[in-house]
Amino acid sequence: MKLLFLFFSLLQIQFTQLDQFISKYKLQKNTAHFGVSMSIRDEKGKEIYAKDSKTNFAPASTLKLISTGFALETLGADYKFQTKLFYSGFIENGILNGNLILENNYNPAFLNAESDTNTMMHLIRDIQKTGIRKINGKILIKQDSPEDFPTRWLLSDLGNYYGALPRFFNYKENQYALTYNTLNTNTEYTQLTNVDLGYEGAKIISKVKNGSAGSGDQSNIITLPFSKDILVVGTLAAGNEAYKIKGANMFPEETFLTDFKIALSKENINTNNSEINTENLNLINTYYSKPLTELIKICNYESDNFLAESFRMAVEPNFKKYRTMLGEWLNLKSVDISNSAIYDASGLSPQNAISTSIFSNYLFEMKENSFFYESLATLGRDGTLKNLDQKNISKGNIKAKSGTLSNVKAYIGYIKTRKRGINTFSVVIHGLGEKQEKQARIIAEELILKTYKILDVK
Repeated sequence: MKLLFLFFSLLQIQFTQLDQFISKYKLQKNTAHFGVSMSIRDEKGKEIYAKDSKTNFAPASTLKLISTGFALETLGADYKFQTKLFYSGFIENGILNGNLILENNYNPAFLNAESDTNTMMHLIRDIQKTGIRKINGKILIKQDSPEDFPTRWLLSDLGNYYGALPRFFNYKENQYALTYNTLNTNTEYTQLTNVDLGYEGAKIISKVKNGSAGSGDQSNIITLPFSKDILVVGTLAAGNEAYKIKGANMFPEETFLTDFKIALSKENINTNNSEINTENLNLINTYYSKPLTELIKICNYESDNFLAESFRMAVEPNFKKYRTMLGEWLNLKSVDISNSAIYDASGLSPQNAISTSIFSNYLFEMKENSFFYESLATLGRDGTLKNLDQKNISKGNIKAKSGTLSNVKAYIGYIKTRKRGINTFSVVIHGLGEKQEKQARIIAEELILKTYKILDVK
């Protein structure tokens, strides 16, 4: 017992390095306003270091660790989203006297190359196998299931690709592309050369200007939910003949129907686009996404808001019910979020609020789930953590998730040590000013690596 107490005391002395490091940055003019919240737990779940760890802060995308873990243990590791293709009516002499009907069932991966194993041609070939050469009816999208959208997202986020809303029917992650030519710097506005929307009636007002070379994408796409009025502002780096930016597609069913009809026509299958009222449904085929374990890995590696919100819809489309279910599931793991604020599954809402202590505790409770553990990126090697730890100090022993909002930088994850097992950590740098994300990242990275050095004793 005395040795254990001595060990813990020595550990606390070593952790003063973290306090000293934080104090150093608090004395510097450019970072004096930064706040730091940090929690570290040992292999038994004991909080061995706490810096303002009980205060709630916006978790940004690290909230995905809670929503993906919940989906994994609720839906199951082998769960696959599915899209069903039916025909109604009857087929006679190659003519379908009825309709083609698609039921998407909240499938976020449908015909998205990264997360689906199917292509448009799979659908076409299956239709041809039924003997259909002409469709006298219409192509219909089944849309009779509930949809509940985040209500605490910023308007400025909704039009951009990362603000794409999941629907009962999804197609190519509900995104579209705009292409600009930024070579000509003598015009007031950058030339918009191509629009890949796939639906009619859009009104695009582009006020994008050329930025300096190397300034990157500083554009913003602004649109109201389910509006076809699109405003594009900001700047794009000069010097690119085909600069693509992505926006949130509010009408994925219209885009799919456009693409699907073109693909059918190329195979000489035409439709007269007049719905035929019939009650019978005949299943042509069911198209499955990749397993949930693979989708969750994509979500956490790439910080995919669309996937995170889609997982939430699959668990329970009504957000109020989902929030209740989430709280009950976490209570079973001795994780209490009754004093936290959760308004979405992706962390895009700046009004979400959770403490670092809750996060480190949650990760401790989830560390035995190997599918969850492996869904996190490795520091310095892949995902959103690839550019950290360039000196390979942690040697692949830190797995984590990052999160960024305009005034928050967060990292939450696991530290695998040689003698102390797997420890958990959560660090949030908050109170950032404009263009200070890089400084916050440097501070957080240093705190994580110092923690690793302290814990990973020989």
